[in-house]
Amino acid sequence: GGYRDPSKDGQQGPEDQKKKRERDAARAKRDSTEGQIEMYKKRIEDLERSQREIERKAYQASDAGDDERADNLEFRSDQIQKKINGFRDSLADLRKGK
Repeated sequence: GGYRDPSKDGQQGPEDQKKKRERDAARAKRDSTEGQIEMYKKRIEDLERSQREIERKAYQASDAGDDERADNLEFRSDQIQKKINGFRDSLADLRKGK
């Protein structure tokens, strides 16, 4: 075998350093993506919970004959649904890696 300089043990050459930086960057991107996915999931859950509550109130208003309030609440529910759809689209894009 060849001679090995023990003083260089543990040292990395430029190629090794480049590969390590690439691995670290890929890991950071994956962790960041996972964090974003969790944020979107939580936001969607919160919005769905709010939407269910608004719909419940809209039904109550409709049953009580307060059509104007029911219409306003249904409009708010539709607005929330648009936000949910937007977050779901963003989540799908994130999972596809866009």
